[in-house]
Amino acid sequence: MTDLADFAESFAPRELDLGDPVRFFESAGRQADEMQAQVLTSPAQRLIVNASRQSGKSEAAAARGAYRCLTRRDQTVLMLAPTQRQAGELLAKARRSCTFGQLKGWDATTLEMRFATGSRIIAVPASAESVAGYAVDELIIDEAGRVPDSLWETCQPMLAATNGTAVLISTPYLSGGFFEMIWRDEPAWDRLRPESEQPLAWHKLRYDWTACPRISPLVVDELRRRNERAAQRDFDCRFIEDDTLLFSRSDIEAMYVEGAEDWSDLVPEFCRESLR
Repeated sequence: MTDLADFAESFAPRELDLGDPVRFFESAGRQADEMQAQVLTSPAQRLIVNASRQSGKSEAAAARGAYRCLTRRDQTVLMLAPTQRQAGELLAKARRSCTFGQLKGWDATTLEMRFATGSRIIAVPASAESVAGYAVDELIIDEAGRVPDSLWETCQPMLAATNGTAVLISTPYLSGGFFEMIWRDEPAWDRLRPESEQPLAWHKLRYDWTACPRISPLVVDELRRRNERAAQRDFDCRFIEDDTLLFSRSDIEAMYVEGAEDWSDLVPEFCRESLR
């Protein structure tokens, strides 16, 4: 009877707390850990999250999008994922954050959720053909490490007219993609500095498996014994170079000489005449 009562209670009306993103998340029946609280509350216009598998990063990002739509009018939140199935799962996580009374419509075919505020969430697979033409207030890319680099270039103009927010969440995949480039090279956002001094700087969050109490150390150790590289990628949040490449990125970077204006600077003097 207890199980049946719990099942029935899951359909009962809930009073969601919209006063704060974390309280909203927890009033929907979940407990936010440190990483999820940071994802939910970050005020930066650019947020990148490098987190372990099964750490709850997608759930927090989906709830973030739902909270925005519940508390602001006429917003468009676009959620992208590598496949149609993953996009649908991300939208389902956003749906679980809401009560039916707060929704104006839900279309499982077009993967769109509409709110009484006039706002909407649209979830689509990550391809240039499926995302072109949108103007969005918040862009959320799930598993950003596994989507094509060209997608980010396609998405950036969507934020221009709205001065929108971009949220990239992923576990590292292979080294060299746009997710790693942003993580490694873009300026980092500082909560203590005025926004005017750091336009479009990236709030960078890294949480490996040890930061998530829900992840079993036994499972991590099991994977590590079988495949150390996979464990480093999936649970330690490390970018792993593709071992099928002839040259690694570090090998290629080592070929460059600081201060050389062009390749002719590296050629011995007696050979330069033939290059002219």
